[in-house]
Amino acid sequence: DKRVYNGAPVVYYGMQLLAIDSEPRLAEMVGYTASVLDALGIRHGCCHTEIMLVERGPVLVEVNCRIHGGEGTWAPMAEAALGYSAVTAML
Repeated sequence: DKRVYNGAPVVYYGMQLLAIDSEPRLAEMVGYTASVLDALGIRHGCCHTEIMLVERGPVLVEVNCRIHGGEGTWAPMAEAALGYSAVTAML
């Protein structure tokens, strides 16, 4: 969830963990993301991937072979919500 703050249009207000069927086009975006990683030959490890949904469908913004977030503050939240995080899944 990005909102305008102090004139900047891309300040994160929060994030949500969504079930694959919670949004009408979410499964399409997940499938697109998997096809992007396949096309790049990425088979193992974490990837920070940003996809934008436009009228014609999902569009790749960026993909980087790294864990989401710079400081790892999300890891305890992911572990509490899912029972694992990207870090513990890789170990």
